[in-house]
Amino acid sequence: MKTIIAILSILLIVSCKSNTEKENAEINAMPNESTSITSESETGAQGSEISGNTSETTSTASEVNGGTYINLENKDAETGCNTLTLSFNATTPLCIDKEGITINVRYKNENGTTNMYYDSLESNTSDKKVPFNTFDTTVPIAVLTQTSNNTLTLDWKGFSVNGDLAVDYAILGKKNLEGKFVKQ
Repeated sequence: MKTIIAILSILLIVSCKSNTEKENAEINAMPNESTSITSESETGAQGSEISGNTSETTSTASEVNGGTYINLENKDAETGCNTLTLSFNATTPLCIDKEGITINVRYKNENGTTNMYYDSLESNTSDKKVPFNTFDTTVPIAVLTQTSNNTLTLDWKGFSVNGDLAVDYAILGKKNLEGKFVKQ
């Protein structure tokens, strides 16, 4: 029995040693690969490809312009609950519920898109108890995309708490706001 255990132990040690040698050989090969990548980028082989992709992204992305927009899909909504007032210099009120919930939002053009961020509660005259003081102010609640000169699309993402979607309140704002808007 001792002999079998000794043989298995020796096989295990030899096996581990050969795996370690293989890993070391792979690690030693990696710097050579990165050196060849560096030398390619120095020669400009990848540089032109990267700059080509960057200009492509820049030319296809379109940032939203400031102003007042009305929701085309919700024209019959109460005045104020179907409009967006975009200002990139200050927070603006935004009606997210016809029953009387208005929040303050701010807009930022980032990487070719316009993000809408929750800033604070303006007013809540509804019966809904919503924990606005727990919502993130650094995670976008909506993304705006310019579809033509005077038209944009709003994609409602919802409120977040600690970086995670606040599932119980995700639909709040979606019904009134998601869709196409035209500049007034």
